[in-house]
Amino acid sequence: MERIKRRTGFSETHEDHWKSFTDIFATVCLMFFFVLVVFGVLSSYMGNEATRLGEEAMKAQEELNKERAQLAILWEEFNEADRQRAELELENMSQQERLDMLWSALEDYRNRTVTDMEAAQAAFEAIGNAQTDMYRTIEERFNRIDDVSANYNEETGRLEISADILFDRNQDDIKPEYVDRVRQMGGVFFDIIDEYTASGSENMARLEYIEIIGHTDMTSTGSANRGLSSRRAASFIQVFLPDGSTAETEYAKYFKSSGMSKFEPTEGTVSNQTQAQMDANRRVEVRIVFDERDVQRSIAAIAATMSQARDRTDEIFDLPEDGVQTPPILPGAGDDR
Repeated sequence: MERIKRRTGFSETHEDHWKSFTDIFATVCLMFFFVLVVFGVLSSYMGNEATRLGEEAMKAQEELNKERAQLAILWEEFNEADRQRAELELENMSQQERLDMLWSALEDYRNRTVTDMEAAQAAFEAIGNAQTDMYRTIEERFNRIDDVSANYNEETGRLEISADILFDRNQDDIKPEYVDRVRQMGGVFFDIIDEYTASGSENMARLEYIEIIGHTDMTSTGSANRGLSSRRAASFIQVFLPDGSTAETEYAKYFKSSGMSKFEPTEGTVSNQTQAQMDANRRVEVRIVFDERDVQRSIAAIAATMSQARDRTDEIFDLPEDGVQTPPILPGAGDDR
């Protein structure tokens, strides 16, 4: 029997093999179920996680959109700021160009103003020099006359002639020996008048009149000396402008006489003089009065130039009439020029 079983391959354990198969199948089914459970759990977890991640992604997208919107606003602000910067640069360039133009115009006008002022000042000085030259000419010609001493006093602007050589003490008549000298002095005056009043004369120091002024020392009273000094001046003129003469007709309008008594001493004081000082104070002075039209024109030219400079400066800087606005500081302002 055992031999038969061995040959056929059957054994008594066949039933045990089947049990093993079922066990294996059960195990496999159990594992498959477990896998399904695990897969379900994982699917549920993954779904929840996907939902959470989706919500977070939406939130992130919303934040991103907000950031993009904020970035767009910032970009617009940046572009506006850049545009304003460009405008400011252009405006600054324009202002600088304007300042350069104004500075150039001001420099040009200043140079022309300085030139005009220098010309006006030169003309003014030329008038003064011409007047001084006239005095010097008279002084030099007087001193050519014998026994005549004349001195031009620059401080007083007068020509001084010693009275002692012309008059005796307390007298107002010209000494006989000096009558001819005084006539020669008159001739000098006539020549000067002709030179400085001729029609069409280009001399800027045109003469208007010549004043002869008499002076005395401190001796005697003021009223007595006033009469004496006035008579001496008149006597001086009368010698070369006698009544009814041709000289009187032609030149008398250019002469005046006055007396200063003792009140303009050149040395000492009105009440205290030495003998030498009294001799110096007794004198006749020549004062030349000029036609001031040229002087006034020169002064007017200077004033006009200054006024034009002010007006032009205001115009260049567009200042208000009250002048309160302060002009901008131009390039190079304050430099030594």
